[in-house]
Amino acid sequence: MVTVEDHSNSEYSQNIRRICSRTLDLPPSCLEFLPSGSSSRKTIENPHDYFVVGTYHLQTSSTEVTSSDNIAADDEDEEPIPSAPKPQERDGSLSLFRFRDEKLDLIDKIPFPAGILDLHFLLGRQTFAVASSVGTISFYDFQTQVPSAGSPANLTFHHIATHQVFSASELVLSITFIPNNPSLLLATLNTGEVYLIHFPSSDFSTYTLLNDELPLSTHGAEAWISAVCPTLQHIYTGGDDAELRIHDIHLQEVPTSDLSITLSSKPRGHDAGVTAILPLPGLKDRMFFTGSYDDHVRLYAIQPNGYAKLITEKYLGGGVWRLKLLDEEKLEDRPKFRLLASCMHAGAKILEVAHHGEEWSIEEVAWNKEHKSMNYASDVQRLVDGDQNSKRICVSSSFYDKLLVVWEFDPLVKATSQ
Repeated sequence: MVTVEDHSNSEYSQNIRRICSRTLDLPPSCLEFLPSGSSSRKTIENPHDYFVVGTYHLQTSSTEVTSSDNIAADDEDEEPIPSAPKPQERDGSLSLFRFRDEKLDLIDKIPFPAGILDLHFLLGRQTFAVASSVGTISFYDFQTQVPSAGSPANLTFHHIATHQVFSASELVLSITFIPNNPSLLLATLNTGEVYLIHFPSSDFSTYTLLNDELPLSTHGAEAWISAVCPTLQHIYTGGDDAELRIHDIHLQEVPTSDLSITLSSKPRGHDAGVTAILPLPGLKDRMFFTGSYDDHVRLYAIQPNGYAKLITEKYLGGGVWRLKLLDEEKLEDRPKFRLLASCMHAGAKILEVAHHGEEWSIEEVAWNKEHKSMNYASDVQRLVDGDQNSKRICVSSSFYDKLLVVWEFDPLVKATSQ
């Protein structure tokens, strides 16, 4: 069901116009707009109008516990012995939406045999990868559905490949493509391990776990996120152990199984799990943002000695699950960025990051507080004309109420204090 509303709401800042919403069948865990670029199967007209939503559903009926499940002892005098818990069953779905002319349409939807935890498009290509709750990584693109008489052609999902890269008991929590090398993919697991995977062919038919199949890094708890600096000299990882790790690595054009990687530093500053990492492009200093369960975003800069210095931080009132780049102004002396933050129980927020002389500032310039039940996934429509002052279409979601909201951000309107 889609609801369309154009109204002012205290849950939104004055520079946001709520357009419409939809309640999904399953909880949304990740979403991403299609990039502009080529597809191996067809050219998609106005690809920036489309976005894909992945869902994650834990089937609670499979985890219900009875006394017979927990006790394996016949004699009342014996110490009860707990039996092995039943494995949790998860499923999910992929949905393709089109937002055009202020109208949101569901174009295609397919079931997925596991929970989906992350999805990302290859840079400049309309092919995307999916991370699952059963250790698999899948690849999809799109094909044209043959229309019936008088009906317009629609896009449908096209499955390319699925690989059981890890054990079926392991959750692939996040995936990250290496910039400028779509054959390389980072994967983080609930075991705390981070792996680098090579897919040598364009059809993703085979893969190799690099580093002699050993993890690049192992956190003390879930490895939530990874990222790569634009110079390809560092890999950043974040875990539920509240650690941010920086690894020195030189990613070659043709990778080998044996990689030279060293842990250069573990910057301090996080009071809870590190859940988001976003490198900033186009800066001489290698700078990146982190988000954390401790409700803060933080800006770091890698120093000449290889250590990361905390530059500034800001409290956002909710765990910062994901960060995405809205746009950037490439001013040599005063660069400025806008970020879209998914803040779990505090909703979606837009941040403006600016450099003034020797200081950096973080300002919260827009907010959407409609989401009350874990905003894990948000994204922004690709900038078509390159004008940073253009109005931007954003999509945000919340998990437990299965809500998807489309809204417009006007950067020329200044919001008053919350």
